Amino acid sequence: ALFLQIGFASTNNRNYRPVLILGPYDVSPGEVRNCWLSKFHEVSRDGVLRFPLIVYWFGLNRTRKFSIMNRQDVSLYDEGLERKFCPPATARNKKSKDKYHALDAWDEMREARRRPLCERPPFIKLKEYYEEVMGPGADRLLVEYEAEIRQRKNFGDDQENSE
Repeated sequence: ALFLQIGFASTNNRNYRPVLILGPYDVSPGEVRNCWLSKFHEVSRDGVLRFPLIVYWFGLNRTRKFSIMNRQDVSLYDEGLERKFCPPATARNKKSKDKYHALDAWDEMREARRRPLCERPPFIKLKEYYEEVMGPGADRLLVEYEAEIRQRKNFGDDQENSE
């Protein structure tokens, strides 16, 4: 399983940067997940299943920290170390137009590696409609709770009509 693993990715096959590999349900519903779904359908259309990956770029100081990548453009952590994807010996590149700071990225990646898998994403994920409605000890899902409320409402309407 690749999800929530640390790795390296490149958009130009030259400069590999640290990333967190995510699945579609590791991010909140919205633009990133919708882009992943479009890419999934696009690469699956020819009959060959090529599963796209969502990557979170460590070290970027901008709002677009996610990309949808092909598997061949992403290396797992150990593979990346074998291929010498190491932090540059030079200091931070303050002239970079994308505000990428290599040393910050490596620090952020090291911190994520210390955490358990479920705590690795350094962002807050919004709740999904199917998630528990009353916290970790809840005995039902939100959709079940909503169905119960609708059923009670309909039952109450039936009671009033029978009187």
